[in-house]
Formats: sequence, structure tokens, C-alpha cells
Amino acid sequence: MELPTVGKHCACEGCNTLDFLPFKCPNCALTFCRDHRLHHNCANSVDRIVSIEDLYNPNAKSEKIPCSLEGCLTIEKIVSLCAGCGKQYCLAHRHGVDHNCVDIARQAASAQEKKTGIQNLVNSKLGLPLTATTSKKEVLGIPKKKVNYKIELMKMKQNAKGDASIPTESRIYFRVHFPQESSMESQPLYFHKDWPVGKLLDKIAVIGKVSNLNNTGEEDKKLALYNAETDAILPMNSPLSSLIDSGILQNAGSILLERVCNKL
Repeated sequence: MELPTVGKHCACEGCNTLDFLPFKCPNCALTFCRDHRLHHNCANSVDRIVSIEDLYNPNAKSEKIPCSLEGCLTIEKIVSLCAGCGKQYCLAHRHGVDHNCVDIARQAASAQEKKTGIQNLVNSKLGLPLTATTSKKEVLGIPKKKVNYKIELMKMKQNAKGDASIPTESRIYFRVHFPQESSMESQPLYFHKDWPVGKLLDKIAVIGKVSNLNNTGEEDKKLALYNAETDAILPMNSPLSSLIDSGILQNAGSILLERVCNKL
């Protein structure tokens, strides 16, 4: 009497072991013995090591996509499409800095133009000399000067304006620069340390007689507040005291109110 067929032979080349408890690979659907169930260079595994022959073989059937970085032989099912250059890269090279993306230079140039634009606005209000840049709008600017905030604070306390009801110990001082559309010169003002940036923006807009369209939904006409010395945009919901404590702002520092469309 013949015994029924029990178990299956390992599909790994060179093995062919009969295993009574075979393992079926979920990627390639082939059956393997215990020793090769995880180590059989699976043709459909994301972690498969690809040879040069497989990479350049036009007859090779694979659903994987090769990394676009020159010299990288990785082929994966999961790839990342770079928004900057439009090419596909493996997980190790998905970031722009890892594949020398051509868009990095464009992003850096754009950031520099925005930074120079804010510098230009601040310095134009101060009447400082201007230097032409490569921006399409011919944005102007000069290098920033170092500021002694203790001395600036002493000066501001002598002539700064603000709400007299704010307790002296709760006052935060800034030199405020108004938008291009405003005819007002920059001036020292004080505000309550617990005010959020959003309230500060509204108050400065009233002082500068600037139309505040932040609630209209027109993004390019919205106002924003910036640290005029670092060009960092100030988060609307953050209290001034927390920005001072974190070093994002300086007491007696400079801030700029400007429309989003004018900072680009």
C-alpha cells in the first residue's frame, strides 16, 4: 500500500529538501523548507538584494522600480516621488539632500529673496542705504547690525507709547515697522506680555491705520507679523512672553507687520 504524499520540496535552488511542515512565502507564493523560508532571495520582497545582471536585464520580470540616483542599484516596490525633480527614489535616497535634488538650489534662492525682501522693508523705513539684489521685484537690503538689547530697552522705556493701563512689570517693548502701504515711520511701542501674536497684530494694524483683512479669506492680502531681525514669522496663537522665553523674540527687538503678498 502506497503512502500518500506528505510534505513538499523546498523551491530554493540547490536545496530541494522535503519538508513535512513547509512554509509558503506570501510574496512569491513558492514553498520553502525551514532553513530557506526567510532566506531565499525572494523575487517579490522589498528587501531583496538585486544584482547588476537583474538590474540591466531587459527580460527580467519585476514589479519593482529602480532608484533614480546614479550608482544606486536598489529596486523596491515602495519608492518616493520627489516633488522637486519629479524622479523616483528608494527610501534611503528619498530626501532631496540625499540625491542632490536640483530643487534645493531653487528653494534656497527663494528663501534668500524672501529674507532680503524683509530686510529691505525694515531698512527702507530706517532710511538706511539700499543694495540691489537679484529678485524679480528688485528687493533691496543690507546686512543686519548687532543690537545691544539692554541699551535699546533703556531708550524705548523713555519714549515708547502704549496702553497706559498695562502694568509696568507686564510691558514688552518692540520697535514696530509698518507695511509698505503705511505712511507711518517705525516707532517704539509697548504691549502686554500675555497678549497672543494675533492680538498684537490687530493692535499694530489699528495704530498704523492698516486695513486688516485677515478674516476675509483672501490669503494674499492677509497680514502677518515677523521678527524683523531673523525674518521668522510669528505664530498667531503664541503669547509674547513665551516667544521671549524661547528666544524667538527679544524684548526691545524689532518686529515687522506686512502683507503676505509683499513678503514673497
